[in-house]
Amino acid sequence: PVNRDAVVTHRSNSVMATHNAAVVEEFSRQAARWTVGVTGNSAATYRFTRNLDWIQGAFKTAKLTSDSVGLEVAAGTALLSRHFLKNNALGKSYALDLTPDMIEGGKKLAAEEGIESKLEYTLGNAEEDLVKVYQGVNLDISYCRWVLHHMQNYTKAIEQMCSVVRPGGFVLLVDVFSPKNRKVAEKLNYIERVRDPTHVWFPDESVVEEALAKAGFKIVERSELLEERAGDDWFDTCKTAEAGRAEVIAEWEKELAQTSRTEEWYDESKFDEAYSTGSCPFQPKDGPLSFTHLTKYILAQK
Repeated sequence: PVNRDAVVTHRSNSVMATHNAAVVEEFSRQAARWTVGVTGNSAATYRFTRNLDWIQGAFKTAKLTSDSVGLEVAAGTALLSRHFLKNNALGKSYALDLTPDMIEGGKKLAAEEGIESKLEYTLGNAEEDLVKVYQGVNLDISYCRWVLHHMQNYTKAIEQMCSVVRPGGFVLLVDVFSPKNRKVAEKLNYIERVRDPTHVWFPDESVVEEALAKAGFKIVERSELLEERAGDDWFDTCKTAEAGRAEVIAEWEKELAQTSRTEEWYDESKFDEAYSTGSCPFQPKDGPLSFTHLTKYILAQK
């Protein structure tokens, strides 16, 4: 059974505590957007749900069914779990998150969707609490999306995700990964922190691979998805200050002055002095200044 009493309520690490407090503050503010924005056919719905079918491809590879049990880590409103439960890719899911308002929003949505009996939420920290809470639960898969880059120590979270999965089970990691060019990676992550101070670092693929191998996991599938983002909407999500917006836009426009891109693109082989931001900005002929994220998933088996 899930051991909710084991969740750490006092953090001795002051740096992590300060960062976690900032994460809770930021995502408490975003909670309403995640709760309202994932229903209906709005543009917001598309932003939140656009890659769910793509991610479900990993569940098909893992041959998960309505009898399978999963754990969504740093789940927010448990958007992934709710999608998989509704599509019979899971029969039961647990969800752990640090932000109470996100959990409450997720519970509301799960009730509206008629799946509340299949989805169990717990308040906790992915870097410290997974083993304490879920050790002994027969999990077929643990998974997360767009969250590793918010963590002070994402390898610790990966280790915990690996520890709670049964032998033969899976870990699925979905995120943007840092470019191999270190100078470009530093610029890209700096831009992300200007927009959202809770961003720490997009995970390094080689570090993730090492963490999985150390935990006794073998990578069985990788996939990539090119995702276009409109700059204004991206800033609005985090209510980025005008000075921060201006700083990032100036970097993008400096790059565009040399590259003149008008369509979404991503090519790490071109990351150099001319393509220096890692954001792959482009200016559509009939649209707002935009950029490209290359989202990847890594599926590994124990």
